[in-house]
Amino acid sequence: MAITMDLTGRTAVVTGGSRGLGRAIALGLVEAGASVAVASRKLESCEALVVEIEAMGGSASAHAFDAASWEDCDRLFAEVTERWGGADSWSITRESPRLSLPPSKPAKPHSTT
Repeated sequence: MAITMDLTGRTAVVTGGSRGLGRAIALGLVEAGASVAVASRKLESCEALVVEIEAMGGSASAHAFDAASWEDCDRLFAEVTERWGGADSWSITRESPRLSLPPSKPAKPHSTT
């Protein structure tokens, strides 16, 4: 059973997006109609994927990005905002100090009284 969704008009950022799982996520998002900002430490690999995406008729941008760098996190956010007007979705395939969600707090015990 195939899952389909229409992401036309949406923009997604995929960190670690130039290969492996990130690449697969980026291609899947494009196939669903989204524009994708591909981010990785290897800009050349991101640019190659952008060429592939554009050959498919999709829209994408390439971004040099090191998830361990606070400055890169700020720069990626600014570049995506400038190029795409922001992002509807972030797919983080490598831990990032700025892009990670904080750990959830444990639930309070339920009282029966």
